[in-house]
Amino acid sequence: MSKKSEKIQWKNQLINLLAIVIGVYIAFYLTERSNNANSRRQAKAYLASMADDLQSDIDELTISTDTLRYMVKVSDALTQSIVTQRIIQDSIGTMISSLYLIVPFNPKDNSYQSLVASGKLDAIENFELRKKITELYHQHYGSIKIFDDISNQQRISIITPYLMRTMQFSTVGLQNASQLWKDNMFANLAFSMHFNNTMKHRMDSTALVQAKELRKLLLAELNP
Repeated sequence: MSKKSEKIQWKNQLINLLAIVIGVYIAFYLTERSNNANSRRQAKAYLASMADDLQSDIDELTISTDTLRYMVKVSDALTQSIVTQRIIQDSIGTMISSLYLIVPFNPKDNSYQSLVASGKLDAIENFELRKKITELYHQHYGSIKIFDDISNQQRISIITPYLMRTMQFSTVGLQNASQLWKDNMFANLAFSMHFNNTMKHRMDSTALVQAKELRKLLLAELNP
């Protein structure tokens, strides 16, 4: 009788142990599932905020590309004027401004930075969307920032000091335009800035296209 009772106790213990293991597994599974669901909800909240940020970026990039398109034409006209040594008096001021005018781009990346810092980027299941996000903020925006920083340093350390030192103005305008147009340094700056304006216009234009495409993907993800 005692042996039979002992067998029953062992069976009960095994059943209880199995129930505990199953219960722990189910609890772990439900907790993990809940955490994943929370991560996805938080990621979507970041994506919704990112879509708003991107609209601001698109507006700013649209203005910058329009401005840079005009500046490319002006800087090209300046280089041609230097090559031909034909000074267009009515355009001198605009041409000079093309040497030091920069159009920086300051992206609204708070939502992206918060998403990365939260560790929720991997919660975005759409691989193509994650790839586009990384490409825009790291590759395109990152390249623009580096380019803008270099251009600003060039303006501060080289262009502005040179122009302040060499330009001679009077009440009627720039007096020594003919000397400037023959100055090798002035010519080098003109061609350098024409290249910079062209490159910046190309970079901002590409970023504008990518920002529009990413926002479209974000809205599709948020409103399937």
